[in-house]
This record gives sequence, C-alpha cells and structure tokens, in this order.
Amino acid sequence: MGLFTLDGKWRIKTRAISAEPRSEVTWTEDNVWNSLRKWYRRQKPPHEMTKRQKPGSDLAWSILNNNLDAVRAQLAAGLDPNKADKDGWTPLIAAAGAGFLPIVQLLIERGADVNHPDVDGFTPLMCAAGAGHVDIVRFLISKGAQVDRTDDSSRTALSWAMTKKDVVEVVRALVDFRANPNHSDDTGMTPLMRAALLKFPHSFDALVKAGANPFVKHVPSEKTAIDMAAESDNSALIDAARKLKSASQNR
Repeated sequence: MGLFTLDGKWRIKTRAISAEPRSEVTWTEDNVWNSLRKWYRRQKPPHEMTKRQKPGSDLAWSILNNNLDAVRAQLAAGLDPNKADKDGWTPLIAAAGAGFLPIVQLLIERGADVNHPDVDGFTPLMCAAGAGHVDIVRFLISKGAQVDRTDDSSRTALSWAMTKKDVVEVVRALVDFRANPNHSDDTGMTPLMRAALLKFPHSFDALVKAGANPFVKHVPSEKTAIDMAAESDNSALIDAARKLKSASQNR
C-alpha cells in the first residue's frame, strides 16, 4: 500500500509508507505527507494487526473491532473514556476515525471530552473529517466540537477533510456549521489549495460555492488554488479553473 505525496511538478505519485520521517522534503510534500502519515499510522484494520501492534488497552481494542457491547461493559467497569495513549490518542478519536457512530455516542454519553486532542492537537472532529464520516462530523459538532479549532500545524477539520478522499458531504457539513473555508495552515495552504493538489474536484467545487477565495496566493510557491487546479491534470479541476479565470476577467 502507498500514500500520496506531491512533487515539484504538482503531480501525485505513490510512496511506500515509512516508519521514519524523511529528512528533506519540499513544502508540498511536507504538508500532505504529514497529514497522511498521521492518518495511516493509526488506520491499520484490527484483523491485520499482530499482537505487538495491538493497542495497549482493552477499550481501544474493543473500539477498533466495533464491539459496542464490550465497550459498554468496560466503561461500566470503570475504564476512563478520556484515557489517552502515549500519543494522546483517546478512545473517542479512535472511534471517530473508525466510523463507529454508536460507540462515539456511547463514549460521549459516558463523559468523553469531544474536543480532547492528541499530542499534536488532533481532535475527534478532525479525525472524523479526514475519514469522511459525515454522520460523526455532524454528531460531534452537535455535542460541542469546535469547528475551527486548529492542531499544532494550524490545520482545521476542514483542512483535514482534504486528506484521504473526496467526500464532499463532509465539506458541506462543515461549512454548514460555518467552518472557515479561507483558513490557511502554517504552510500557507488553504483547504481549497489542498483540494486542488489532491485532485478532489467535488470538494473544490463545494468550497468555492461556500466562499473559498481561489485567488489567494500560496506564499512559498506564488501559486493560487486556480493555478494548482489548472496544473492538476484532472479534467474537472482544469475546467473549474478555466471557468473561475473567465468569470474574473468578465467582471
């Protein structure tokens, strides 16, 4: 299995997952690599895990196996729903990323902190958004999840929604709850730029309709989201870039 990174020509290529960070990366690779590396290091299906890879707590293991009865029994026995592992990963983050809404509901009912981040500031909402679980995104927000909260790299849940796949329903849910479509992270990347670079045309279109500014320049590259879309070799994005340029010229 590989994950996506970006090279200097704005092309997407696959790269084998490594346990160690690379010492030298371009700004494009660094931004997307960090997002995806965090994602994949936690998303190995339970049935593929060896005993050595098995999570440290029985509660985490029950969550990864979508065992609602076991989770209920363990919480009733006194296990702390907010107890995090060495990376700050809480049971709620695990359940949100795995897409198990009944377990998410149970954890919050039993006192799980809906905004509890891991050591990098990564919250359950960011995890659900990155995984494309729109039902969990909406539920977490209804329970007080902070929509525009940022992680340690200044990425929001909307930024994280532009990570794994083109799930436009998540984008629409977040902007329905007034997520800022023009927020830029520490590398100067906006959600719209991420959508263009990762070739997510449906999310790109939804962000533009939600008020994302396609003319803002990414400072290190001096490219706009329109430039990135035009250079994406994705026909839908290229067409969207052409229409946006034409509309701006006719104003």
